[in-house]
Amino acid sequence: MNTKRYFLINGVAGVSTVLLIVAGCKGKEEVKPTVSIQQTSPSGDIPLVAGDEINFQIDVRVQGLQNAGQISLIVQSAEGVVIADCAPVTVSNGAAVRLNAAGVVPETTVVRVFTPLYINGGNNTEVLDTRLFKVVGKRSK
Repeated sequence: MNTKRYFLINGVAGVSTVLLIVAGCKGKEEVKPTVSIQQTSPSGDIPLVAGDEINFQIDVRVQGLQNAGQISLIVQSAEGVVIADCAPVTVSNGAAVRLNAAGVVPETTVVRVFTPLYINGGNNTEVLDTRLFKVVGKRSK
């Protein structure tokens, strides 16, 4: 009876050890960072008017950032033409950053503002947030 008990206890301990090792090897799942636009100026409630000069001020926050990162602001027409942008600025996890870019509203249907996050000095990103601003006809002079 003692021999059976010995093998049962050792068997349970062995299986438990293997499960702990396998779980430990799996490691942490990598958390993908997120970018969120907190506030925009202009707010987007009032349509933009083609031909007007515009200064975008965009407040963004990055969460889940494990390594060095930089964030930028890009403003494009509906056709993909860059209207304005700002150079990437260094950002840390959880900190709010204000980005500024100025340009002239083109004759288009919509202006797209987006904030790409570049991690570890990379040139590509899959992490960004975006806002759309409606554009109406030209202002009469």
